[in-house]
Amino acid sequence: MKEAGIISKTSWRYLVEFIVALRYAWLSEWLRQKDTEMISLELDYMRLLIENKNDFTKSVAVIKK
Repeated sequence: MKEAGIISKTSWRYLVEFIVALRYAWLSEWLRQKDTEMISLELDYMRLLIENKNDFTKSVAVIKK
């Protein structure tokens, strides 16, 4: 993606936040359907992204080189 220039430097910096924001759409879907298992999984996924943002960001930096 970097070589193709699809994502700007600013977007790379906020990639985790963008992904978490997008996951809210899925979370709202599971809430509407009252799908407790998917709600739990979605919250776990979002929590993992947020708690591991620094590691994720470092990994992306290595990939971009």
